[in-house]
Amino acid sequence: MSATLQLGLDVDLLRAILVEKTKPSTREGYTKDLVDFFLFVTQGEMVYGVEGPKRKSEIKAQVKRELSRLSQSFVGIGRLKALELAARYRECMMQRGLQANTINRRLSAVKSMVRMARRLEMCDWTLAEVDGLTVKPYRDTRGITASKFRLMMVIGCQPHRRCRDNHKADQPPNLNRIIWRTLPLR
Repeated sequence: MSATLQLGLDVDLLRAILVEKTKPSTREGYTKDLVDFFLFVTQGEMVYGVEGPKRKSEIKAQVKRELSRLSQSFVGIGRLKALELAARYRECMMQRGLQANTINRRLSAVKSMVRMARRLEMCDWTLAEVDGLTVKPYRDTRGITASKFRLMMVIGCQPHRRCRDNHKADQPPNLNRIIWRTLPLR
């Protein structure tokens, strides 16, 4: 047992995790992800099928109030049971159809909690064996190639057919109009 616990000082694992995070949005995200994990741990998969938003919010509020105690209890259950729960939680999230990024973020919060507990000598194991999912890029954000850009500039500098028909051949068309009409949005 650690020297801190032997002296009778109460270490708040949840507070230790959140203090380490500098951004309020990160702290909020970790809290939300840990609440979801402990919803699963305490209620099982049935919590996701609970009817009525009021009932589900009541359960979430209760878990959030108990989050500090639950986190300390979790690191005390032992490595094998913790690995089993984390793997089942990952499987449950996959069955619920959550995106790989969401699953990885939630698993990261749980792993971070266990790493902090290990640093505080509350346990002597980690959840490194629980792998995240491979993330597939969901859209191409590279933009257009240099050759397409040159082509767009050549087209943009030529008079538009409507302009020639209206005897305004000396005015080039609006380049913005050409960009938005000829190139797909990315």
